Amino acid sequence: MLDYEHFTYPSIAQVLSNAGYRTALFHSGRFMYLGMDSIVQNRGDQTLEDAGDIGGNRNSSFGVDEPSAVRRMLSWIDSLSEGEKFFLTYLPIAGHHPYATPDGGPFSETDEVGRYRNALHCGDAALGTFLNGLRERGLFQNTLFAIMGDHGEAFGQHEGNYGHTLSIYEENIRVPFIIAAPGLFAGQTMLNRTVSLIDTAPTILSLVGLPIPDNYQGRSLLSGEDGMALFFTDYSLGWLGLRDGRWKYVYELEAGRSMLFDLDEDPEEQVNAAAQHQEQVRV
Repeated sequence: MLDYEHFTYPSIAQVLSNAGYRTALFHSGRFMYLGMDSIVQNRGDQTLEDAGDIGGNRNSSFGVDEPSAVRRMLSWIDSLSEGEKFFLTYLPIAGHHPYATPDGGPFSETDEVGRYRNALHCGDAALGTFLNGLRERGLFQNTLFAIMGDHGEAFGQHEGNYGHTLSIYEENIRVPFIIAAPGLFAGQTMLNRTVSLIDTAPTILSLVGLPIPDNYQGRSLLSGEDGMALFFTDYSLGWLGLRDGRWKYVYELEAGRSMLFDLDEDPEEQVNAAAQHQEQVRV
């Protein structure tokens, strides 16, 4: 496990806290899972609450229900002084296997895909409640939102690939990524280039007018620069990946095997083009 506690570059929560923002992280799961404590402690969040702090109508070893987390977050916002700037991170647990929801949903519960969709529907509803809470408090127009997934979910699109940890195919790593600032942007813009979640912090800092630390590896989405995306998993097998424009390169560490996909022509990653492009996959 990496020793996050001794990393020297500042988290975005630290940067914003130093700039006078109140900062908080709310997680409807549990920080003890897979050593998350070592990642979130002493990284600039003045308030840290997980399922054990939040409580809720539905409590399990995995976490609590999202509506309870939303109520807790809105209560924290209500505790702030009028006009006080804040940076709140919400890390929901909805959408994780076994995709349980308290009341089902609009999709069939007879298969995992339907249960997963219902779990997402439940999470979306909780997020909607939070956004409406900001509207009711007169904060919506002056709030910057960064809404993203931290992983996709696989359902056998490639042999043996289920969940989100076993591989780095597109179904595992392609995620929604929305930046919304109602008071700054009137319309919508789709970025037709490769971006990564590592670009989130630089983008937020640029939008709120704060300098981006020199040792940040990402870039602001406002910069207009093309970039590459890197990804990795070692939950079962070790995989390294790189996305550069239309090309996606995947390397299996144990076997020393390369795969190359042209995502413009082969978005479902069915044709390994590594043999036809030896120079591009040379390690």
